[in-house]
Amino acid sequence: MAFTDSGERLVGLLARRQAILNPKGTIYSVKRFIGRRHEEAEQVTYDVVPDENGNARIEVRGKQHAPEEISALILRKLADDAGRQLGEKVTEAVITVPAYFNDAQRQATRDAARIAGLEVLRIINEPTAAALAYGLDKRQHETVLVFDLGGGTFDVSVLDVGDGVVEVRATAGDTHLGGDDFDRRIVDRPAEQFQKENGFDLRKDRRRCSGSPRRRRRRRSS
Repeated sequence: MAFTDSGERLVGLLARRQAILNPKGTIYSVKRFIGRRHEEAEQVTYDVVPDENGNARIEVRGKQHAPEEISALILRKLADDAGRQLGEKVTEAVITVPAYFNDAQRQATRDAARIAGLEVLRIINEPTAAALAYGLDKRQHETVLVFDLGGGTFDVSVLDVGDGVVEVRATAGDTHLGGDDFDRRIVDRPAEQFQKENGFDLRKDRRRCSGSPRRRRRRRSS
């Protein structure tokens, strides 16, 4: 989602379209910070700062926002979109979270849903939800390894499934390994090569990174 200069809040595609010109005000992968203490966040373009209790906060134009608040805005947008498709207001939700989320992170996710006006019926681990969606619970007993790679996080879980039951046997994950990190590595490599050849780091000049390319003037032939 994004906070614009005019104070407008954008979610989804509208936020993404203006992200290049508004890197400090466009929030993504906020799931990495929900329910957690502050830590250095060099992998994102926006500012993550500690509050008076040391909890992670997103700072935009001098104002701090809790990750739960950002998540609530996104959940509200999803619920509104679903409501338009269903023809009725959505007031309840089942929410999935990474399997390695601790109690504080799960509670923070519930808080985000509450702020969005949603009653959480259940919190389900993402690998478990994937197995259910795929229909693995309807098969005979199997042991399944589920890879869950998202935009900001990655986890792997070993599940026992079958006869309508899905049980997590083991799980491990990384909150800083996902599509965003791959994108960053792809950008870093040519940027480092450019810096080596020209002595200038393009990543530190937002005008060159985000500005529109200059048009070349063409001479008119008489």
